[in-house]
Amino acid sequence: MPGIIPHLLAGASMFLIGEYYFRHKLKDSVSTSNHLLLLCVCLFFSLFPDFPLGIYYIFHIYSWELLVNYHILLHTIITPISLAGLLILKYITKTKREPIWVMGIICILIHITMDAYIHEGGIWI
Repeated sequence: MPGIIPHLLAGASMFLIGEYYFRHKLKDSVSTSNHLLLLCVCLFFSLFPDFPLGIYYIFHIYSWELLVNYHILLHTIITPISLAGLLILKYITKTKREPIWVMGIICILIHITMDAYIHEGGIWI
């Protein structure tokens, strides 16, 4: 699993993709509040599945081995929930900010994919 820098780069790149989508595909002007909401959603959901490991790195409360188990459990729980949420948001509900929440769920899925395929390089990389 990669460190914090690749996670932040993934969130920032998803923000830029969402920004491009809003401006060029939807032909819609993005208000400042929606712009900031998209940024916060992309960055938060890019980091959210790793919060047990964040607890370890920030506070050193529990052991690494214990929190890795919670990290794996969270990934196991959050993957089907985010897939179901993506399908519900896309095909069942029609909200005003649907593209923003879809980008957030895609960030979760990209995060989980990164953790599965990229080997650990430390806290930063």
